[in-house]
Amino acid sequence: MKSKLLSLYKQHKEIANYLIVGGLTTVVSLAIKYILLFTILDASNAVQLQIAVIASWVGAVIFAYWANRKYVFESKTKKLAKEFGLFVSSRITTLLMDMFIMWFFVTALGLDSDQWVVVWTIVSQVVVTVANYVLSKFFVFKKNKDKKGFTIIEVVLVLAIAGLIFIMVFIGLPALQRAQRNTERKNNVAMIKAAFERWRLHNSVTVTDAYSSRYNKTKGFCTFYQRYLPDLVDPSTGEPYKVALWGSMNVVDCINKKEENRGKYDTEVHGSGGYGEDDNWALMEVGDIQFDDTAICTEDGGFNDDISSYMGKNVHSGTRLFAIRIRLEGGAATCVDGSY
Repeated sequence: MKSKLLSLYKQHKEIANYLIVGGLTTVVSLAIKYILLFTILDASNAVQLQIAVIASWVGAVIFAYWANRKYVFESKTKKLAKEFGLFVSSRITTLLMDMFIMWFFVTALGLDSDQWVVVWTIVSQVVVTVANYVLSKFFVFKKNKDKKGFTIIEVVLVLAIAGLIFIMVFIGLPALQRAQRNTERKNNVAMIKAAFERWRLHNSVTVTDAYSSRYNKTKGFCTFYQRYLPDLVDPSTGEPYKVALWGSMNVVDCINKKEENRGKYDTEVHGSGGYGEDDNWALMEVGDIQFDDTAICTEDGGFNDDISSYMGKNVHSGTRLFAIRIRLEGGAATCVDGSY
C-alpha cells in the first residue's frame, strides 16, 4: 500500500506538491493576518484591518512563489525579477477573478444567503486554484519546449473548471434575469410613489385604500391607477399590477377591472385578528402590490400601521401617510412610503 502511494505520488508529483504548497500558503496567509491583528494591529480599526489583509496576501504570494519555484515546477531560470513579476501578475489576475465571482453571484445576483455564500466561496476557490496552477505552469514557470504538455489529470482539471463555469452560467443567468425583473419592480414602485406626489398637487382629495372605494371616481385607488399609471405592467407577465386593498382577500386589476380571489386568510398561520398586522399580504404573489393609506415602511420591507409618530415627530393633523410594497421574486419585498 505504501509503495503504491509512493508510486502514485511520483507519477503525479507536480500536482501533489502544488496542492501541498497551496495548503501551506493558506496557513502562511492566515498566520500573518492573525499575528498582526493580535499584536500590533487592531481589527476594529478599518484601516488597520485592511493593512493586515494586504500584508497577509503579500506574504502568501512571496511564500507561494518561492515554494512553487523550488518544489513544484523546479524552475532553473536566472531571470528571477521577470519570473517573480509574472507570478505576481498571475496571482493578481486570479485575485480579481475571485472578487468578480463573489461580487457577481453574491452581490449582483442577490444570492447572499449563508448557504449561497459558502457555495460560491468554494466554487471560487476551486476556480482560482486551478487557474493558478495553469497560469504558473504555462505562463510563469515555463518549461523547455521538449517537455510534455498537459497530463491526463491536468486535462481533467481543465474540463472540471470548464464544467464549473458552465454550471455558474447555468445558475447565474436565471438569477441575473430575476434580479433585473426585481429591479424593474422596484423602479415601478418608485414611479407609483411619484404618481402620488402628482396626485397631491392636482387633487384636493386623498386616495383611500378601502376595498369598498376602489372604483370611487373621486378618491378610489383604481381611479388614481387608471389616470396616472395606465401603462405600468409587471415585467414577468406584461400585465397591469394586481393590487391588494384593505378589506378583502381579492386582488384588483384596476385597468381591466378584474378581480381575483386569493382565498381565506388563515389566522392560525398568519396571526389572529383577521386583517391584523400582516392583513392580506400573506396571500400576495410575486408582482402583487399592496397599498396602505395610513402606514409607513419598516426596515424589513413591511408596513407599520401605527402612525402616532413618524420619524420621531408627532404627525400633525391632516397629514396623510401612505406605504406601497411589492412582492419580489425570491420571497423578498420592497416598500416605499411618503406623505401627501
